[in-house]
Amino acid sequence: MENKICHSPGKGRNICFDILKIISVMAVVLIHSSSKAVEDATVFACADFFFANVFNAVSRFGVPVFVMISGSLMLNENKQLPIKLIYSKYIKSIAYIFLFWSALFTIVFALIVPTNKGWTVHFDKVITYFLQGHYHLWYLLMLVGLYVSTPILRQFVKKDNRKLVIYFLKVGFVTQGVVPFILQLLKNFADVNLTGIPDLFSLDTFLGFAFYYVLGWYLSNFPLKEKTQKAIYILGVLSIIFSIVFTYIVSVKQNEAYIITYRNFYFNNILYSSAVFLFFKKRFNEKRFTENKSRIITKLSTLTFGVYIIHPFIIEVLRTSFGKITPQPLSILLMWLTVTVLTALLCFVLSKIPGVKKVIKM
Repeated sequence: MENKICHSPGKGRNICFDILKIISVMAVVLIHSSSKAVEDATVFACADFFFANVFNAVSRFGVPVFVMISGSLMLNENKQLPIKLIYSKYIKSIAYIFLFWSALFTIVFALIVPTNKGWTVHFDKVITYFLQGHYHLWYLLMLVGLYVSTPILRQFVKKDNRKLVIYFLKVGFVTQGVVPFILQLLKNFADVNLTGIPDLFSLDTFLGFAFYYVLGWYLSNFPLKEKTQKAIYILGVLSIIFSIVFTYIVSVKQNEAYIITYRNFYFNNILYSSAVFLFFKKRFNEKRFTENKSRIITKLSTLTFGVYIIHPFIIEVLRTSFGKITPQPLSILLMWLTVTVLTALLCFVLSKIPGVKKVIKM
């Protein structure tokens, strides 16, 4: 069955991708709403840890799908994208956003919060905090790296080079999705440390988010047989079940959170993210929305980048209050929904202020 591109009535909008952006940013917010419950857990054979693990695991498609959408758009052969435009428009925009928000997060979390708690503020650590960004701003720096690589990737990521692209994806899947996972298990459970061996081959060309970038383009541009799509869905479901069950059982056994299945590049999350991407593309390829619904979806989609940037502020403000709610799974869900709604409303209000778009990308 052919993977069609579906568009909303808005000029240049892809409603499939708009919907994927919305669910992906909600997934990211759920990750950050539940992560502390996983990281701070001291008792593992209990419902609190089990559900925190479920919430975290099922949300892990968020960032990979965002990157797959970017790859599908930026590597599109029909899109005119000279190097000068990449730097003057895309990279420049991300640079503005990073500098503004990293400065703001630094002022709050590296200066104001430590000072209020009576801690000593070290200037070198403040500078490091600013340059690295708050924990979620790594995504912006990674995006810059992908944009820098885009002109080169566009030279071989073409429909005429399908076999070469498949080769790239196969090698990437094995070298970062399968081999490192197996070696990590050997290190943790057999005391055999071979994790450094893959680095000796210097296969960096096939590693990192460039893999998802290219994968998004491939899944958007080539038809997949019905049998292949069903196989991906089945593997995606099995992968998320594996992530949940494996993490829970091993964590209980070791009496500490064992969360290697959360890693973006391990095989389980590659298969799971691919299944989510394909499912929503297929589900909404032939879906027709009314003009009002299309407008709402489009508007919510334009807010997703802002929600990603701002939501950690809201989480920190609400964490103490929601932490008092029991049981913990209910607390996580309520915080997730509240943070998502409040952040979206805040972004909507900010989007009405002239000049704000430069630092929030809406």
